[in-house]
Amino acid sequence: TSYNVKVSTTAMTDMTATANTFDGVVNDTTITLTGLAENTLYYVYVQSACGIETWTSYSFRTIVSPATIPYVYAFEDATENNNWVLINGEQTNKWYIGTVSSNSGNGLYISNDNGTTNAYTTGSLAFAYAYRTISMETGDYVISYNWKAQGESQYYDYLRAWLAPASFAFTPGQAPDGGTSVYNYATGNNPSGWISLDESHSLNQVSSWQSQTLTASVSAGTYNLVFMWANDGSGGSQPPASVDNISVTKITCPVVADIETDNITTTSADITWTERGTA
Repeated sequence: TSYNVKVSTTAMTDMTATANTFDGVVNDTTITLTGLAENTLYYVYVQSACGIETWTSYSFRTIVSPATIPYVYAFEDATENNNWVLINGEQTNKWYIGTVSSNSGNGLYISNDNGTTNAYTTGSLAFAYAYRTISMETGDYVISYNWKAQGESQYYDYLRAWLAPASFAFTPGQAPDGGTSVYNYATGNNPSGWISLDESHSLNQVSSWQSQTLTASVSAGTYNLVFMWANDGSGGSQPPASVDNISVTKITCPVVADIETDNITTTSADITWTERGTA
């Protein structure tokens, strides 16, 4: 009827040590933690207080306060950099933020050596994600960013970008569908409910900086602006992906929608449409 519980921001191997977030006995199967830091990974350890020595472990990450529109960012602010979530896991090829690969100052880039270089291990399968949570109103948006990625052909080592529902849970080393096929998302497929920010195809075969700009119609909600690096673990050319100079702005005077006609006769008709801005 009671449990030893430890919660820490660092993984624990010595269970006799004191956890840095919570350490105590809980007389229930539920505990509510408050005062946690946002965008922080916490490790949880629970042990039945009935003579058993085994601890059961779990981990979770607190969410990030969403950015607001307009969001114009070039990875130059240390505080805002910490609001980007990098889903790397134990993979060899991971996302980093730093000066190693940027269009100016800092940038977001893939590295296989703890961020020292913008290089990747071509023989190691990877699905790595970097995202920033953004709160968006219903409307049309112009979204742009700089990118480069050499990779391998159209289908195997590449960068992709989306607006994904903020509720989606990313898993390092797995594609959005939970599989490990890089081909599926290089050929125009998008997860259900995700908005493509790359014209629904892989971005690669370019080692110099490029500019991607497009418009997207968005319903009100919270989204993750996500960049995915995928490589299949067989061949490829340097460098892997880099991203910089992101801009997400709402179009204040969007095109009208839902043009319809009614009461059509031989000499007259009613025409209606829906205003999507403030005209």
